[in-house]
Amino acid sequence: MKNKTLLIMFILLLFSHLITASELPSRPFLGVAGSNSASNTHGALIDRVFPGGTGESLKLQTGDLITSINSIEITSFNNLIENLKNMSFGEKIELNVIRNNKLIQLIGQLKSRPKETVKANSSFDILYDSVNYQNNQLRSIIYRPKLANSKLKFPAVYFVQGYTCASIDYGLFPDSTSQQLLESIAEAGYVVYKIEKFGVGDSIGDLKCLEIDFTTELAGFNAGLEALKSYEFVDEDQIHLFGHSLGGVYAPFIAEHSPIKSLISYGSVVKSWHDYLLDIYSKQALIFGTSKQQALINRNLVAPLLKAWLKSDQSWSDIITSKDLNAAISSDLIPISGDQVFNRHYSFFRDLNGYDLGAAWKNTKSHVLAIHGSLDIQAIDDSWATQMASLPKKEGLKSESVVLEGAEHGFMKYDSMADYLKARNDRRYNPSQPGSFYDPRIAKTIIKWLGSLSTST
Repeated sequence: MKNKTLLIMFILLLFSHLITASELPSRPFLGVAGSNSASNTHGALIDRVFPGGTGESLKLQTGDLITSINSIEITSFNNLIENLKNMSFGEKIELNVIRNNKLIQLIGQLKSRPKETVKANSSFDILYDSVNYQNNQLRSIIYRPKLANSKLKFPAVYFVQGYTCASIDYGLFPDSTSQQLLESIAEAGYVVYKIEKFGVGDSIGDLKCLEIDFTTELAGFNAGLEALKSYEFVDEDQIHLFGHSLGGVYAPFIAEHSPIKSLISYGSVVKSWHDYLLDIYSKQALIFGTSKQQALINRNLVAPLLKAWLKSDQSWSDIITSKDLNAAISSDLIPISGDQVFNRHYSFFRDLNGYDLGAAWKNTKSHVLAIHGSLDIQAIDDSWATQMASLPKKEGLKSESVVLEGAEHGFMKYDSMADYLKARNDRRYNPSQPGSFYDPRIAKTIIKWLGSLSTST
């Protein structure tokens, strides 16, 4: 049986203690997770309805298929997202929905996206701000120590998220693993900074996450670093970057743009995207129970498609209509929807594949910490962490790799790989609401690392 990639796109289309209000308005919040229809019917299939959102007030249900919004046909879940971005909270919304093979209409008002709040007795406040880049404004969120003023400067941790176009505004999920991790760092006395991608969350402008390449997205993160260094309460010589997943790939290139004291990576890679995807089909597949023989067959089947997509300048239309690649495309081993692959524009990964990650890490002028979870099936194994930590050779640079037993990619902990895979198969795996599975060791490892740098340099 082929190891097919299951790709479900999560979207948080959704007041806190605010230091200041930026000029960016809150986006409307539908409050659903979804995917494209599995049948030939166009539409956005609802996989989950979150509490507190427009979807809940409209009484949307799991399994509903949204076919239109305000009389505009919806062709896919991405299409639903794009149409919602053109609307404002408080606006009337009419959805045509297929439920149990019957067409129904749901009518209501769009709710606004909730902002993050600080917990009682927190030592930091939350600042909502924005970053200008060309004709775009990117939402930024800063956790600022309450002691901060014009005379006190604090070290900062810049969090860079993974490859998806999901929001880093965790107002809906205050107990999510990412939120708990970043709050722990903020409570340790650090400014914590994060920025949305183009067109995500409250961000506005011509550029859209689902349409841009790696270099353009990198430019947005670079603009975020410049903005972070400009705050009067930030010590610009004590900035650390924490890259999660693909955020770890961005890390050395952001540091090339402007100096960063240390680079921390969790669940990343140090190889070309082409080679990484080959590992997905030949190595990761084995974790899910695919036989070695079938994994080899799958790898060989997709290899020509990966080469044409990532290592050539062929047009996308030529690639997806090529007779020589038809078997690979029709196998569904690589999730393709129009010009989207793995829910990003095909040019995003083609552009990324042109970057030399090994050289970037070797030439970095930052200290390096690479953290790997033993159950991290996205990073596959710990070889990347060992390699990443061994590359910086400049005198005075500290580099270290750490493997956390039982940790997985989404900052949770399980007793075994079997328990972890069972949780995923049973759909109990939920980093947004992790319960007792949140893994605090990751934050503790990062905080310990940051402390070692402040005492040794």
